[in-house]
Order: sequence, then structure tokens, then C-alpha cells
Amino acid sequence: MGNCRYDEEFKSEAVRMVVEDKRTYHSVEKALGIGNGVLKDWVEKYRKRNTINSFEKGDLEAENRELKKRVEQITRERDILKKSSGHLLKGPESIYKFIAGYHTEFTVQEMCRILNVSQWFLQVV
Repeated sequence: MGNCRYDEEFKSEAVRMVVEDKRTYHSVEKALGIGNGVLKDWVEKYRKRNTINSFEKGDLEAENRELKKRVEQITRERDILKKSSGHLLKGPESIYKFIAGYHTEFTVQEMCRILNVSQWFLQVV
């Protein structure tokens, strides 16, 4: 087939048949009536484009993991503050009782940091 122009949808489908369906260049070219070697150029362009995108995708996935971790941390901090709000005004003893009561739900270190009390005092009591 001489100088035929193929639309992007046609090219994408041909490339998909090679990349995803694992068909040979020859079988796809024959089935679609594409000239020899044309499909290989399309696949190479596709792979170059997706290699660049995969690096960007990796960066985005790493950032997404970091953000999920941060959301989890902020949610725990919020929960500690919500649950401890009644104890905060009553003074340190009440705060330490709260920490002792919730040590199975949150880490002691985390609660002490958020409630701004010494972890050392808990070891003495």
C-alpha cells in the first residue's frame, strides 16, 4: 500500500494488537493491510512516548504514597485531639489518664507529641 494515511485510532488499535495482545508485526500488518515496517515505527513511537510517561507516572505514584501517608497521620492527629479535648482543660493528670486509656489505639509517643506532654512522666507514674 503506497503512501496511505491512517488515522490515530487505526494506528492505536494496530499498536495495541502488538503491545497488549502480543501479536507479531507481520500478522497484524497482514490482517490490517499495512505495508511492511510501518507498524514497527508506530510501536517504537508508542514505546518512546510511554517510557517518558512511565517515569512521570512513577513520580506521581511516589508522591501519591507520600500524600496518603500524610493524610493518615493528620487523621490520627485529629482523632487524638477530638478524643482528648475534654481532658485538655482539666490539666496534665487528666491528659496522662487519657493517654493511659488510649495507648492501645494510638502510640504513646504520638499522643505525647500531639498533646505536648512529656513521655518521661508516664514512665514515672
